[in-house]
Amino acid sequence: MFRIRRPQMDKLARDASADYRARLQAWLLAALPECFEGMAPDDVSAWVNDAVTQSEQNGIAMERETTQLVALYLLLGLDADEALPWFRETLADSDLIAEGKVRRLLERARSEGIEGVDRVDILSTERAA
Repeated sequence: MFRIRRPQMDKLARDASADYRARLQAWLLAALPECFEGMAPDDVSAWVNDAVTQSEQNGIAMERETTQLVALYLLLGLDADEALPWFRETLADSDLIAEGKVRRLLERARSEGIEGVDRVDILSTERAA
């Protein structure tokens, strides 16, 4: 019988996280290149890492929801939870699971007239497909 030890599990988790972040960065650069104009590759990587870490700190850790939240951060800024009370309140809502939080953030961004929400709403494009 094989047994996976804690150090091996930790390495697998780090590898999976690095893989996701690289895929996310590639997708963002392909889908929304104008958001990164003038940024050096290292700066883009740092921004993506910061956005993913912030998503995780807000309880959004599944890839699909994290990708959506990171796309929203592109529109609203990494300080959205500080600058926008409705953003902070939604993330803090313990009655919602991660997917519900992200859907509510998208709905609220639309109702607030935030430009570009439809362009970054990957959840609605998945439903339409």
